[in-house]
Amino acid sequence: MKTYYEILGVKANAAPQEIKQSYLNLIYKYHPDIYEGDKDKAQKYCACINEAYSVLKDENKKREYNNYLKNAENADNAGSTQDASARKAPEQALWEGNIIPQQEARRFFKNTKRKRGRFFTKSRIMLGVFLLLFVGVIIFAFWNYVF
Repeated sequence: MKTYYEILGVKANAAPQEIKQSYLNLIYKYHPDIYEGDKDKAQKYCACINEAYSVLKDENKKREYNNYLKNAENADNAGSTQDASARKAPEQALWEGNIIPQQEARRFFKNTKRKRGRFFTKSRIMLGVFLLLFVGVIIFAFWNYVF
């Protein structure tokens, strides 16, 4: 299982600017509109990158995730038997499907509050403009009828 740090290719103690820079580089490299290879794999890879960055950019989620990793490491007791130099690059491992499943991520972050969209979305603004115009026409017609 690849960690979010391995997905972004940064160390666990990386600065927020380093995490953001790595995120931007990987997104630019594997964006489906830019990537020359298989578009479906590029979309899956971008989804993994976005998921990893969404956790690591928020300090609270990052702290929870680090605690989760420590607990998982303690449960394994021994950790990985594989030599660090023999590990595959995060990009290669992701292409092979060795990523954190979405269900596990959902289970991990089930208690976190999800941010809602902006209040003034495009559709709400258009609805408000339509209602103002409609009310204006009604008032104009009533005004002309009465006077």
